Amino acid sequence: FTTRGNRMVEYTDVMSAAYNETAAVMYRQKYSEGDPTWDTVAAIARGLNFTDKSVLDVGCGPGINAEQLLNKCGISSYVGFDASEAQINAAKNAGLDETKTKFFVGDACSTALTDDENNDLQLDVALASFVVPHLASTQDIKALLTFCKRFTKPNASTYVVIGDDYGVVRASGEARDAMLGPVKYHLPENEPKWKTGVKFDVVFSPDFIVPAYLWDVEDVATCAKAIFSHVDTINAWEVVKDLGTSLPKEAAQVMFVLHCRD
Repeated sequence: FTTRGNRMVEYTDVMSAAYNETAAVMYRQKYSEGDPTWDTVAAIARGLNFTDKSVLDVGCGPGINAEQLLNKCGISSYVGFDASEAQINAAKNAGLDETKTKFFVGDACSTALTDDENNDLQLDVALASFVVPHLASTQDIKALLTFCKRFTKPNASTYVVIGDDYGVVRASGEARDAMLGPVKYHLPENEPKWKTGVKFDVVFSPDFIVPAYLWDVEDVATCAKAIFSHVDTINAWEVVKDLGTSLPKEAAQVMFVLHCRD
C-alpha cells in the first residue's frame, strides 16, 4: 500500500495525533479481549462464518480484531490497515502470530493503488468495524468501501459493522456502559439534536479525544449501494443471539452489519 495525495490530510493528522503511543496503549487496555463490543464483533464473524478465510481489516487499530479473529474464529490469515502509526505499532507489538498477520499504515480514503508488492492482495473478506464515524463525508465512506473491494477477491463480501448512534444515546445506562464504558460522546453546544453529519468528540480521557461524525445506518447503506450490487442490513443481535456474547441484548440491537457484495 502506498499513501499519497492530500485529501483528508488535516483530519488524518488530527487522528494520528490523537492516537499517539500512550493513547494506543490505553485503547488496547479498554478494548482488550473480553470487552463486550469487540467480543460481539468476534461473535458476528463466527456467525458469518469467517472460518479458514483471509481477512482485510480496515481501521484495525491496535490489533484487537486480529486477536479475536485468530483466537475465536479460526481465520487463515489477517491483514490490518490503519491511519495511525501508533496503533499499528501497538498491533505489531501485541504478540500476534507473525506468520498469519500483516499490518500497514495508511489512509484508506486516499491511498493510491500503485504496483508495489502488496497491491496483488486478494483476500476472502473485508471488515470495517466502527470505522465509519471517523469519516468526514459520504465521499470518504465510498472511498473506504472501494478500498475494501479493491483488495478482496471478485464477489467477496465486505462487512461494515456500525453502531446506530441514535440508538446508543437512547439506550439504558447498562447497555450504554457496555458499549462505551468510560467513553463519552460530546456534541457541540449549538447542535442540540443528533442528526446526520454532525461532528462530535469521542472522549476516552481528557488527554485522548478523537473527532468523529454521526452517520445513520441508512446513510452508509446508500453509499455502499453505489459501490456494490447487493447490500443487506443485518441487525447484530440476529447474528449473535445464539452464539453467546457479553454485550446486552439492548446494546446488540443498536449495532448493525452491512453485508456488501457483487
